[in-house]
Amino acid sequence: MTGEIGDPRLPAFSGAGGPRVARIDADAWAAAGFVALIVLVILGPILSTLSGDLSGEGNPLRQVSYLLAFALLAAAGLRLATLTAAFTTSAPVNLLLIWCWASMAWAIAPGIGLRRLVLTCVIIYSVFIAVECLGRDRTRRYLITLLIVTFVLNLVAAVAIPGIGVHPAEAGRDAALVGNWRGIFPEKNLAGAVTAVTFLMVLFAREPGSRLLRFLLLAGLLFFLVRTESKTSMGIGALALIAGVLHRRYDPRLWPMAMLLASALALGAALLVQINLARLLALLDNQGFMTGRAQIWSSLLAYTGDNWPLGAGYGSFWNIGPGSPILSYARSDSWLTDLASGHNGYLDITAQIGVPGLILAVFALVIHPLGRLLTERKPTPDAPMLMAILVFCAGQNLTESTMLDRDHVIQFCLIWTLALIYHRPESGGAAPHSTAKHSDTAKGAAGAGAQETGSP
Repeated sequence: MTGEIGDPRLPAFSGAGGPRVARIDADAWAAAGFVALIVLVILGPILSTLSGDLSGEGNPLRQVSYLLAFALLAAAGLRLATLTAAFTTSAPVNLLLIWCWASMAWAIAPGIGLRRLVLTCVIIYSVFIAVECLGRDRTRRYLITLLIVTFVLNLVAAVAIPGIGVHPAEAGRDAALVGNWRGIFPEKNLAGAVTAVTFLMVLFAREPGSRLLRFLLLAGLLFFLVRTESKTSMGIGALALIAGVLHRRYDPRLWPMAMLLASALALGAALLVQINLARLLALLDNQGFMTGRAQIWSSLLAYTGDNWPLGAGYGSFWNIGPGSPILSYARSDSWLTDLASGHNGYLDITAQIGVPGLILAVFALVIHPLGRLLTERKPTPDAPMLMAILVFCAGQNLTESTMLDRDHVIQFCLIWTLALIYHRPESGGAAPHSTAKHSDTAKGAAGAGAQETGSP
């Protein structure tokens, strides 16, 4: 068992059992911090809607709560000597965040952008620390459990309190939304995305339990997803499901062919776009295309065309008050000026941190982790689930903006996915963040000096 007296990862306390108590305390801090983080992420959209602020000031209580959760996790990381491992989880992510910090030098609203960037970094490194402290099994159990609780609350709200859980008829709102289920969330697309991710986790996760109960839960999640009528979540969710199933049967020795196929598909997609560019541009001129998204994307493309090298600075495009660039690219009376995102994560990132930032973001958050999943010689049992969530998060950003969006639930799930992909505990106690400390499955080894190799 880990945490025995003499463990170099723990501080030397006088008295029998001191290190063991320290280990238990650190685990409790990490667990409390991670659970609090998940709860805050789930409640975040509700708190944002209640504040109703489009000036970018944010919610102080929400920000302080995240800092407290981070402090708990950081304290646990210090006690368990995992902070270095957490902050070096992903070099590409670190490079991306460095570019975001650099963008503060030219940001339109540096004060607002700075607060948003601090929150983004707090969320990312909190997740990395939690996975290093608790291991993949425990973080997965905590996250799935709280997502299931969220689903139950969504279902209760939609069925028992339709005034809250179902989109009502509202003046100025799209009539097509009326009757769509949204649960406790402000709108159906967010509810659909969270439900789709929960479905993928429950389907692919290696959690023990009744098969009948899992089947009923999956059926309920699917039913709720359909009632949201979130087309993006249903369509991308289906593709993610296929990706997870295929990865389950994937032979890592075929990774060169897999990478070649992925490159061919990307090239084919680029060629299709090039061939049909005129038609696509014509669609953008159609104000009703993609429920109005075409108008948003046209404005974003116009701005990025003028500011492609650097962008407006991280967090300095939408929802910053009278200085927002959208006011210069849309009519003053347009509904676009009231938006908080561009409904396309890739365009929003380009508008904020330029084309170099987009390249860094796609590489750090999609391509690099995808390569790790495809080239891993000994895939972890969680690999199909991680593949499915990665595909969903990448695809969902084609019509929604969640990538690098601070504490958005889907951004949180994406970062957690990356943390599990990169989490590779070392055996034999060779490093402070050895498998003996992390793995929830590596328990019960006899003897204080026994070396444990956890299930990946």
